Parts: sequence; C-alpha cells; structure tokens
Amino acid sequence: MKTLLVISNDARLIQAINVGIDASHCRLCHVERSGDAAQFDVGSIHAVLVDAGNDPVGAMATLGQMRQIFPMAPLALLADGGDSTLDEAVWRAGAQQLFRKPLHPARVIAWLDTHDVAAPTKPSPPPSESTVQPTAAPSSPTPDRLGVVGDLGDVIEHGLDPAALTREFLGFIRGVLGCNRAAIYFCAEGDVRLGHPIGISPARLQTFQPTPTTGVVSWLSENGRVASLAQSELKQDAATVAEMTALGIEVAIPIHDEGALVGFAGFDRRVTGGDYDEAELSGLYRAFETFGIALANARSHARLERRDQLSAGTLDSLGTACVVVGSSLELLHINAAARKVLGLLADSTVHDLPPAIASKLFVAIEKSEETETFVQRLGDGDKDWRIRIRRLPDPKQDDGRLALMTLTPIEQTVSPSETDGQSTRELIRAMAEHLAHEIGNALVPISTTQQLLGSGEMDAGTQKELVSVMTQSVNRISRLTGQMQTLSREGLRRVDEFLLGPLLDEAFREAGARVPNCKVGLNRSPNDDGPLVHGERPSLKQLFTEVLLNALQSAPDGSPVEVTVSEVTERNEGFLAVEIGDSGSGFEPETARRATHAFYSSRSVGMGLGLTVAERILELHGGRLEIESEQPVRILIPREPVSSAADQSKTSA
Repeated sequence: MKTLLVISNDARLIQAINVGIDASHCRLCHVERSGDAAQFDVGSIHAVLVDAGNDPVGAMATLGQMRQIFPMAPLALLADGGDSTLDEAVWRAGAQQLFRKPLHPARVIAWLDTHDVAAPTKPSPPPSESTVQPTAAPSSPTPDRLGVVGDLGDVIEHGLDPAALTREFLGFIRGVLGCNRAAIYFCAEGDVRLGHPIGISPARLQTFQPTPTTGVVSWLSENGRVASLAQSELKQDAATVAEMTALGIEVAIPIHDEGALVGFAGFDRRVTGGDYDEAELSGLYRAFETFGIALANARSHARLERRDQLSAGTLDSLGTACVVVGSSLELLHINAAARKVLGLLADSTVHDLPPAIASKLFVAIEKSEETETFVQRLGDGDKDWRIRIRRLPDPKQDDGRLALMTLTPIEQTVSPSETDGQSTRELIRAMAEHLAHEIGNALVPISTTQQLLGSGEMDAGTQKELVSVMTQSVNRISRLTGQMQTLSREGLRRVDEFLLGPLLDEAFREAGARVPNCKVGLNRSPNDDGPLVHGERPSLKQLFTEVLLNALQSAPDGSPVEVTVSEVTERNEGFLAVEIGDSGSGFEPETARRATHAFYSSRSVGMGLGLTVAERILELHGGRLEIESEQPVRILIPREPVSSAADQSKTSA
C-alpha cells in the first residue's frame, strides 16, 4: 500500500480524493501547511500532492520544501485549469506531474501507479558473519519481459512527437494484448478523426466514420469508462454496438485530458479468440489515461517548437539586425543581419560584443533599467548604427527578463531641396535599398502567418492573432505605397471646401491606430468644427496623420497632444496656422534640421518618409512646414483656394 501526502486547506478537495481512491490501494495523509509535513518519517510517504489554491508562487516554494523533506517521493501540483503560466515553473521546481482542477481521483491513482517508487527506509546495520546465509543468484529476466521493456523504450523515444507517440504506443499495447485490429480515434471541434489504425482494412475505414453525438464517443463521454461488447448494458445501446461492430473492435478505451474525452482506442479480441478480464481492462484504462496526458504534453511541445522555429525564421528573415539576450546574459538568437553587422557566429557569447553594447545589455538585464536609443560606430567602416534595447518578460521565468536589441544603419539622407546636385543613380540606389528593407520586413509576418495557416492546428485565439498580424503588415505596405505615390505627384487631383476640425479628429484616430497601446489624447483649440479649408481633403488628412503620428510616438503616456489653430498673415498672404506639439523632449537641433529629409529617422522602425511626405503635400497646396528645435510643428495652409491639376489643364486649354 502506498501513502499519499496532500498539502491543502481545501476540505472539499480532501474529501473528494478520500472518497475516490481505494483504501486498500492507497492511504491518504493530509496537512494544511507545508511546515507540518516534517512530522512524517521520510520512509512513510510515497508521493506528495500540493494544492496551489490562490497562491501559485507559494506553491512553488512548497514544492521545493517537499523535495528537501522527501527526496525520493514524486511530486505533483494541483492548479486552476485556466492558469497556463505554471507549466514551465512546475518542472523547474522538481515536480513530475501537473494536475488541473477539477481533479479526478482516477488520475491520481494512475499517476501513483506510473511512479512505482518504494518508500526509502533507514538502512539496517550490516549482519555479523555468523548470521550471513548463502543466497541464491538472482534469476535473469525472461526474454519476453526483456522484449516488453525494449518495446516500451521505442515508445518513450518518440515521446515528443504526437504522431509517432500515437503509432508506437498503440503498437506496443496491441503487442502486449496479442490482438490483431487496433485503432485510435481523436475527438476535436465536433468531429471524430482517425489517429492511427493497425490491422484494419482501408475499405472498412472508408465506409465507416464514428460520429461525436452517437455511438462509441457518446457512450464513452456519458459513462467515462471502458466499453466492451461483452457488457450487458452496452448490448442495449444499438448505435454503439453497430459502430464497434463496423470497426471490428471488441473494446473501446476512453482517452482523457484534463477530464475531457479527447479520443478513444479500440481493440478486437485476441488472435486466439480470448476475451479480456476485468484486471486487463482496468489496466488499459489507466494506461490510456496516462497516454492522454503524454499526448497533450507532446502536442504542447510540438506547438512550442513550431512557434520557436517560426520565430527564429522570422528574425532571420528581417533586414533589421536583431539579437535576443536571455536573463543570464546569454545570446539566445542572433539573426543573419546581426551576425553580419557585429561579426558574430551563431554560438557567440555576450563577451564577443563591443564593450559599449555589452555594458548597455548588462544594465538592461541585471539592473532592470531601461536604456535610451544610442548611436554606435561599428566595424571598420564609417557607418553609424542606431541601437535600441528593449526589455521583455521571459515566459519561462516568473521573475526573468529578456532583452531585444535592434540595430539599424543611419543612412546618408536625401533632402528634396538638395536632389538636383546629387547623382540620380545614388538617389535610386538609396530609395531601392530602403524600399526593399521596409517591404521585406512587412512581408515576413505575412509569410510566417501563411506557414501557420498551413500547419492546420489553430484555435480561435491563434486565428484572431494571425488576422491582426496580417492586417498590420498589409497596412504597413499600404502606407508605404501611399507615401511613394504622394512623393511622385506633380499636382492636386481635386480641391474642395471642408471643415478642419473633423479632419483633425479623423487624422488623430488613424495615427493612434498605428501606435500600439496608445494612451495619449488630443486637445484641440478651439474645440469646434471650423474653420473652412480649401484643398485636397485626402492628402491633407494624410499630412496631419503623419505629423500627429510623430507627436504620438514622442508623447509620454497620459499626456495629450496639443493642437492649436489660428489665422496669421505673412507677406500680405493669409494662412491657417496649425501648431501640433507634445510634452516630450522635442526635436534636437540636428534632428529639426534634417526632419524632412528623405530616409532620415531618429527611431529604429520605419523609412523616415513621414515628414518628407507632409512637406510635399504642403508644397502642392502652396503652404509650408516649419520644424524648429524644442518647438511645436507649425503647418501653414493658404486661406485662398489653390488650383487642382484638372483646373490648370482647363485654364491652359
């Protein structure tokens, strides 16, 4: 008999376990506090179950204490079904099993049977020579037993591959039972699909398909135990008998995961025609209950592995140099661009980085301090790189941190007023390089999403996330296309009269949608719909969106963007003056001077065309964009109507 120690202050849980387990199979001991466990002798406890309750962090500490008190006893944690953050922490704490509430006592029994560990006892003193009796040599295991152990080793070898695990485990059980036909079916999303068949003809499989609402699946879901054609009560269920007969199976074993039926295994009679006794059916039930847990773990591992591979592939496909740094300052991933820029290898360490960069990473990880974007000259060339380090939570450690370091080149910028004296070839080269970089980065998430869609295993949450990722990438490319079209235009398509207030509100909402988790508001003065503006409404909306986006990216959370509208006269010409400012640090003198230059940006993302486009739109309207250090951006729009390209063509005609 085994002794299970349960640490919990939930009286109903203790009662449920006590009622559900067989007193002849297992003895239950219970304490409410971990400190009280020390009253038990080390040799008296065979396994320990810790109830996380409402304190998962405290439960991790309790697991550590139990590992010290009962070093040979397997440990298990019982947690709420919705808490997915404990999966990794449980294994690190030394536990072998994670149960989810509500707890089924049969699963505890299956776990105890799986971990057949004899309780350690105090060593006996060595016998004297006079008491030593000759002992017979231990008998060697029979060849049949060795064969079973070898077959089980094949199953364990494929423990992380769901399809291979299913195939090997079914073959192993079939060999132990000595039957011919065997099959595993899985239930998912209102459908029943074949997992793996052995010895069942393709014709039989093609002509019959189990249904989730009647027959075997319905009977197993309702009864929660083995279905056998030898059972008198099953013979009264015509649909279940018909399905099992059509499949050619004698027994159906439920496969559970977290208390839910996820499939079943079917077997026919032994090849000798013999039936299965109660002990064999009970063993099959426990074996496939354990298989359900192993299969869920294998599927979870496969999903994580696939996502890790896609994430690594995504980083490698990016034109931006990226380095992911772990909480122990290990370089978890170095993409191809970063290896080229920093001269690193795939197995390089933080000590291979330039000292200035390594020290910044140390501050970000070890001292938990955010670092400002900084500029560093790298390699033997004369190119400067803008480096940004962002701290990210480590999903594998509750208190761990990761750092994502991105490096983007500070390219030679091109000002629209300086293009006449520059080489056309150099201008085209710079534009092509930036376009390829930006479009390539936008296409990577789309390509990754395409691979995930092809994998076939997605829940509703993943589908929603993929739609969001694809939408962001499409919007990124659409914005870039619009910017290039604006820069290539020679005139306005259409001039209308419209109110400025609603246009500013629309532009602010569009700019806010491009800033993740935007928490910045808008203050307009005056806060009304006026005044009237003459111009091309879509392009002026694009102008204000670009300038407001720049303000939103600079404004601290919680502080509003201030927009002031007034009328001014300069050189006997009337203008609407729109000033847009934020409470951020403002433009540095050098940044203000180069802000409208093509491909110039002080950030690590984007092409640096936003304010270039804004200036071009104002030129087409006969206005001006004024950017000065530590001052709001000033937009001047003429009060007099401007001519569109269509109006100009009519005039010339």
